[in-house]
Amino acid sequence: MIFSEKSKFLFLVFGRAIQAATSLFALHLTTNLLGQEELGKVYYILSIQAFFALFLINPVGQYFNRKTNYWFQNKVVFSAYVKQSKYILYITFFSIVFLYFLRDIWNISLENRTIALISLLIASQSINQTIIPLFNMLNYRGYFVVLTILTSVLSVILSLIFVKTINNTAFSWLLGIVAGNFILLVISSVMFRKKIIGGSTESDNNLEFKWNKKDILRFSLPISVATLGMWFVNSGYRILVEKHYGLEYLSYIGVGIAIASQIFALAESLITQYFLPILYKNVEGAKSDKRVCHINSYLNKVIPIYFSLGIFFTFSIKAFLPFLVGKQYYGVIEVAIYGIWIEFSRVTTNALSIICQIENNTKLFPIPFFKGSAFTIVGVSFIKIGVDHFTNLLLISAAIVLVSMFFLMKKIISFNFPIRNIICVLFATIPSVLFFRLIDIEANFSVDHFFYCGLGGIIYLSGLSFFWWYFIYSAEQSY
Repeated sequence: MIFSEKSKFLFLVFGRAIQAATSLFALHLTTNLLGQEELGKVYYILSIQAFFALFLINPVGQYFNRKTNYWFQNKVVFSAYVKQSKYILYITFFSIVFLYFLRDIWNISLENRTIALISLLIASQSINQTIIPLFNMLNYRGYFVVLTILTSVLSVILSLIFVKTINNTAFSWLLGIVAGNFILLVISSVMFRKKIIGGSTESDNNLEFKWNKKDILRFSLPISVATLGMWFVNSGYRILVEKHYGLEYLSYIGVGIAIASQIFALAESLITQYFLPILYKNVEGAKSDKRVCHINSYLNKVIPIYFSLGIFFTFSIKAFLPFLVGKQYYGVIEVAIYGIWIEFSRVTTNALSIICQIENNTKLFPIPFFKGSAFTIVGVSFIKIGVDHFTNLLLISAAIVLVSMFFLMKKIISFNFPIRNIICVLFATIPSVLFFRLIDIEANFSVDHFFYCGLGGIIYLSGLSFFWWYFIYSAEQSY
């Protein structure tokens, strides 16, 4: 059984590594193929798409994830997926009407084809990210890993084809993302129906399945309000950047933060997609003291890993930069370092926020995000903070959200913050930091430099493995 779980975890790591490599390759392509203004448009369009995805779709999606195992046991999970997909399509239609309204009333610069593209991004990515994680939630990790990789790889291939055959614009690149997601969501839906539930209606309950709208509203509304603030802190600020500083600066800051975002997105997705289903399964029906134990175990694993990534890449990101972006963006090193700690704050905030979902207490969940959003809006729109200090503003905003979330979750349950494990993982990370500090060679795009970065990465992963087996695995076995 231990070997089986270990094999699943390693397969998940392998899959996520390929997906991360694909995402970083996509970043490298966009910084070489698209001009600064077009790349700025990519980040601008994605920030608008993220508004609808986070504010209106993600909260219901979290309820969907929370209930997946229950629905699967009652043989109505595919019916729930169909209803969730219909809801996403309703939101897609609403986004079209809403964006046309904003354009006409507030004179926002959005072409008809851009509005169409945003709506297609909402539908394709949101439905894709509903069906594929279902495989993982139900412990079919092989299907999940393969379909996730195919989505990433096909999207990048189609984007590259569209850019080369149509034109070098944000529209062509994002159209490839839409096409790749649509193709894989169709394949995934067919596979789920045939492989997981046997190709027929799940049961007679299928005809009677209905959303518990009051339960969904009670669970999702506070999260929805919170994700409005979350959206602004994580990507909505790009709209202010475009307005006050222009598309070229948006591309510059967008690339710097995107580097950190890709790194932490890999870590967060790997951790949550492996450990979160286990956590949800363990807390289902458990008493309060047992839930606290499982939450502490989860936090003891994830937060130290996030911290070690922050330390490692703070001192090594300069070396990795030539493999991540085009030459014209080598100057984003300072923004990338700020981005690392902005992203650390984000993923740690997300880890803590799991508590309110487990305890079904989401009423105060929005407060930390609105504090952070208010700080950013005041800094940009009223204090008129300059370009040179904008990354400071974002980092302080992210820290405000994190600290506020910490104290809010402390009010819900008395969890333990993993200070001991953070100190231990810091010592485990020091050898890799010393490697990059003491052997500091000029960063360039070459085979020799690739092996240099690879050796530093191996030293880091060795230290992290030592920490994991001696301070996490051994501790849980003795427990």
